[in-house]
Amino acid sequence: MFRLFVFLIVCLPTFAQAQCNGVGFWPSLTDTQQAELIQRSADTPFGTGNFWQATRGDATLSIVGTLHLPDPRHDPIIDKIGPRLAATDLLLVEATLDDQAAMQTHMARNPDLMTLTHGTTLPERLDPDVWAAIRDAAAARGVPGFMAAKMQPWFLSLTLSMPACALSAMASGDVGLDALLMRRAAEQGTPVAALEPWHDMFDFCHRARLMNKLRPFRLG
Repeated sequence: MFRLFVFLIVCLPTFAQAQCNGVGFWPSLTDTQQAELIQRSADTPFGTGNFWQATRGDATLSIVGTLHLPDPRHDPIIDKIGPRLAATDLLLVEATLDDQAAMQTHMARNPDLMTLTHGTTLPERLDPDVWAAIRDAAAARGVPGFMAAKMQPWFLSLTLSMPACALSAMASGDVGLDALLMRRAAEQGTPVAALEPWHDMFDFCHRARLMNKLRPFRLG
């Protein structure tokens, strides 16, 4: 009997980690906002937990919600679902380790993807108070202001979306749940594949920048 067992790794919002071991975002919400989110969760089919399974005949699809950032809460998840990889035909992730290496090489060879190589810098485009807040947030993540000033907005926003403590942990070699599962899969000989080509994100960003350039010339 053929059995298909697939792990699909999806990325949950990074703010779920908030300030690593500090206070999360929940206390900052009003009672009304909390009640609305609780109700939305209750109204969503299978809206609780971070591990789901779907079956069709002999095939089983397992979906695991994960963070791409280090978190000590990954350990019990690995202990629970890691052994299942031995019976899995394919592990699907957002980007394989080879994809990540190829993406880093591509970005290094194409610095304009990450930096503003022409025109004005961010301090010249933003209100002083806004830029000051961005500069301070970048500095807390080890990015000097002069570097942040020349970052592409999408890349800077991605950097600022990660807690400073998470960046420190990553610099020390800690990884997220997806990488931990890929390591376990490699140890057990389980194939790993990406959900989509890694360069799709850059193609989308390029098209978006072209649309922004064309927008002033549209009529109507």
